[in-house]
Amino acid sequence: MQDIISKNEIQKHLDNPLLPIFTFDTIDSTNSYAKELSEDFALVVADSQTLGRGRLGRSFFSPAHSGVYMSLRVHIADLYENIPFITTLSSVAVHKAVKKLYNIDCGIKWVNDILLNGKKLAGILCEICDNTHAVIGIGINFAPNAMPQEIKDIVIHLPENCNVTRNVLIAEITKNLLDDISRLPSYDFMEYYKAYSVVIGRRVLCTRGNERFSGLCTAITDSGALVVNTSKGDIYLSSGEITLRVTD
Repeated sequence: MQDIISKNEIQKHLDNPLLPIFTFDTIDSTNSYAKELSEDFALVVADSQTLGRGRLGRSFFSPAHSGVYMSLRVHIADLYENIPFITTLSSVAVHKAVKKLYNIDCGIKWVNDILLNGKKLAGILCEICDNTHAVIGIGINFAPNAMPQEIKDIVIHLPENCNVTRNVLIAEITKNLLDDISRLPSYDFMEYYKAYSVVIGRRVLCTRGNERFSGLCTAITDSGALVVNTSKGDIYLSSGEITLRVTD
């Protein structure tokens, strides 16, 4: 089945027919484009990216015809109060969409990755535009492609399913995002986030700036911080990155 990114097809599956949608065959970065828009809410989608970005300045491999590359520009009145929750909210939106459409057992790796069979299926990059606008960037490995050698063993794509197109998946994620954003400052999604976490109860190696430490992740707080039990006691990690450890 030919799977072409289509504004009309995405719109057909959305509850909000007035949401501006911008689609591209290729673009440097959907996040960069969305950040420059003037609309309060807008969706930017591309078939490929030449300068796709991940967290901490990393690149995000974005080949044509095989991925979901989308950015949703959103207006949030109390943006700075909600900054800690934007990425967790977005992770839940992606997880719910994949679970509903594919009925597969995937998990959420703090803070912004969706894992399937222990490998990275999707990543999220949230960026602040101004005092009331943010951009939620999402990249999903939708179908098989020739991954670079350095990442091919740590990433995975969605099961091939002719009944689910990229347009349908994009629309489902967008609906979830808009729904949870509309209900802020309700943070009900945090319970879902914690329920599908793959890090609670696991040993992790943490990096925070120039600091590195390891320990057992015992919980995620209601504000999204990771609680890591170390030899020096509990450390609350609200930013940084972690690696799941198989052994010490």
